[in-house]
Amino acid sequence: MKDKKTIKKIAVLAGLSKSEREISLKTASAVNRALARLGFKSCVVDIGRGDIVSKIKSARADFYFIACHGAVGEDGRLQSLLEIMGSPYSGSGVPASAVCMNKALTKTIFTAEGIKTPPGIKIVRGEKNIIDRVARLLPVVIKPSSEGSSEGLSIVTGRGGIKKAIDKAFARDNEILAEKYIKGREFTVGYLAGKVLPVLEIVPKNKYYDYEAKYAPGMSRHIVPAEISEKEAFTISAATLKICRELHVRGAARMDFLRSGQGVFYALEINTIPGMTETSLLPEAAAAAGISFDETVMKIIEDSLKR
Repeated sequence: MKDKKTIKKIAVLAGLSKSEREISLKTASAVNRALARLGFKSCVVDIGRGDIVSKIKSARADFYFIACHGAVGEDGRLQSLLEIMGSPYSGSGVPASAVCMNKALTKTIFTAEGIKTPPGIKIVRGEKNIIDRVARLLPVVIKPSSEGSSEGLSIVTGRGGIKKAIDKAFARDNEILAEKYIKGREFTVGYLAGKVLPVLEIVPKNKYYDYEAKYAPGMSRHIVPAEISEKEAFTISAATLKICRELHVRGAARMDFLRSGQGVFYALEINTIPGMTETSLLPEAAAAAGISFDETVMKIIEDSLKR
């Protein structure tokens, strides 16, 4: 792996997932500006259109910063391509990317590690008695297993809404996840270069933290550090640190949690390419720890080079 001193040009890869293309391009633009301030020659490469391999090669970069959220860019496939091409890149490697992108598999790992997660089941297209199985979890959250930004997600309170929600999720993925809906406060713990960041609470204006709440300015309020006890903050921070280290997560990530009305924390998922836009959570948590946006970008690069 290259030393950061030998890196002269960085290409910021963006635009792969159709559902998260706009956010990906915004992340890429913000990162590209930071790279310029850090003294790198850099450019944004839209690999969502045209031949991916040709575009990556034509960039002639020493390092590739992945700003592709969602399928292909975040699930290990782009990482695998870059490794085949011998091109150093940011973030986690193929195994960690693939595992963390699959929500059903991530839940299995949470359970194996003794970390509470909502009861749920994985459903593969073509299985029988799906509605009956899902109905046992009502109220239930139904979502694609490998999709980001809450795309294809539904919260269902009655049996009559299950089929529509399943069809919506299957339109995004061949494997979906149904899990018990737990109403509560939403939290996220950022992970940056091997360390956890201050816990951040998300207070969405919508019913839940959906696409609009995530990316539209003013649609969610963020409280950092979160107003919870030191013991609670330690518990979910330790869980994040444990999972990220065991899965060999590199660069940056976020682990999301729900706190039920009874005060129980449930781990939901891990995001290995968190957004880096003006409304993104990871840069805000980093800022609360005294880490600037530019420093955050540099830490992601430096930690990635250790892979």
